[in-house]
Amino acid sequence: MYEQLINQELKEEIRSAEAAERQRVETGAVDAAESARVLAEYVAKLLEKRLTAVAEESGKDEAEEEQVRLINQMLSTLGSESGKDLLPLTEERRVDQLLSVVNTKNSAFAFQEHGSFSRPGTSLAQSSLFTGSDHEPPMFVELAKEIESADRIDLLVSFVKWSGIRLILEPLKKFTERGHLRIITTSYMGATDVKAIEELAKLSNTEIKVSYDTARTRLHAKSYMFYRESGFSTAYIGSSNLSRAAISSGLEWNVKITSQDQPSTMDKMEATFESYWNSSEFETYQEGDSKKLQEAIYRERYKDDPNFNNFGTNPYIMEIQPYPYQQAILDKLAAEREIHHRYKNLLVAATGTGKTVVAALDYRRFCQKFGHERKPRLLFVAHREELLQQSLATFRSVMRDPTFGSLLVGRENHPETIDQLFVSIQSFQSKDFTKHVPDKNYYDFIIIDTPPALNILTVNAYVATDGLIIPMAPEVLSLLGVSQIKETIDSVREYYNSRLRVMGILLTRFNPRLNLNREMLELSQQMAEQLDTRVFQTKIRNSVSVAAAPAHGISIVDYSPHSKPSQDYECLCDELAGAAFPRRTHQDGPGRDV
Repeated sequence: MYEQLINQELKEEIRSAEAAERQRVETGAVDAAESARVLAEYVAKLLEKRLTAVAEESGKDEAEEEQVRLINQMLSTLGSESGKDLLPLTEERRVDQLLSVVNTKNSAFAFQEHGSFSRPGTSLAQSSLFTGSDHEPPMFVELAKEIESADRIDLLVSFVKWSGIRLILEPLKKFTERGHLRIITTSYMGATDVKAIEELAKLSNTEIKVSYDTARTRLHAKSYMFYRESGFSTAYIGSSNLSRAAISSGLEWNVKITSQDQPSTMDKMEATFESYWNSSEFETYQEGDSKKLQEAIYRERYKDDPNFNNFGTNPYIMEIQPYPYQQAILDKLAAEREIHHRYKNLLVAATGTGKTVVAALDYRRFCQKFGHERKPRLLFVAHREELLQQSLATFRSVMRDPTFGSLLVGRENHPETIDQLFVSIQSFQSKDFTKHVPDKNYYDFIIIDTPPALNILTVNAYVATDGLIIPMAPEVLSLLGVSQIKETIDSVREYYNSRLRVMGILLTRFNPRLNLNREMLELSQQMAEQLDTRVFQTKIRNSVSVAAAPAHGISIVDYSPHSKPSQDYECLCDELAGAAFPRRTHQDGPGRDV
């Protein structure tokens, strides 16, 4: 039982459970900002239960009359308590609800020939689930009716098929005569039909944005958002892309939410869509972009085909744009050079953040400032052949030139030109290479890609500390990293800090059910013997909270104190502190700060 308000009955059950020592019970105060919503939901559940009981105990007419009486009695009580008059329900036995109010001037098309308003089959105020079953209205029918009453529409789908657009094209045409339509999609998997995008682009008041770079952007979200100035906005979230199968006969699951019962979710959807819309990853689709889209679709569709090049597709058609954090790095590099006149720069970033892409973008910008006489001479040095090949491919993509650069690795490789050269450190150090370089100032732009290593800050920490805990993921590469750390520790002990002691190896992201994790536990114990230390009995388990906590800028213990990793870290503190600092129990008062 979680997040249940404690009433008198539940309070007695908790007392009995604690007295019998059967359960550990944790309670907490309702957040002040959420108290109104939480209390209202509690009362609503009780009221619904009571009204249902009234309906079961009485006949239809008597039940409705008694239900209205109870509601009015409650409103009267609330009104007297607040000093304000709360409008009672009608005194009539039958309770009606307003179904629609339509501006006939702006929404005339929403009326059918018989003059009634065409509204969705599901509620505009309550959320619901579509599963594609026979007793439910087809998805496209509901979408068409949602379109008719919307003031603006946002669509977010991985791909758009002509077969799907045909089903709702006429309602969209009529809608765009008065309302604003925005669509975000991609060329992912080569599934989007160019014809569908072209037809949508012809509509009035319509904007389309497309992600062509599916290697970085893999948009899987499918959502249809219908905004109404009346406050009765709706949205569909689920598995349905804009294809005939998905929105007509497919067994797709889609949840319809409304701003009436889930306003925060609607607000989050709107904000997220806006962030995508303003992202440089999604490019505005304009007249004449059909060829570009076709190229991107072919590239996705046939990327694994060995005969792909026979289609005449240029794999370097895309212009790579930096992520916001990469752009921030580029701006800092520019400031260092243009303001401070520092041309020897060090870029340090985590693996997978795109340091090579930043270097290529930096070089491209340098080319633009260099002039048109010749392309700036580039020297790229790395320690492994695979890195050089990957880096060369990255530079060719960024420069949009499949012939850019040459590779020099080993004695068998002899490039025709060394003007834009990607060379291994072994070849760079050879005498043969230096003979081909006219002078030391030959290159205009030099990039050195260094392997990961312990930096000076880490070594300084080793010198200053007495005790060291080594966290290690149960992976082979992590174990190799620990073995490299041993050499550093031995050097620090010998020359700078003889007090340095390894307190233990801490296994993180540990899952005892995985064979690899159990094997790495045995190997880590062997490594611990070499370091004259131990592997902690406590193992830190993995959890979604571990990844979420840094995003909120707080520790896992503060973000999710009851999660498994938080409990593990508390156990680790107990293991480190030992009997000298025992953890306080509930009887002792608040727990020990760790």
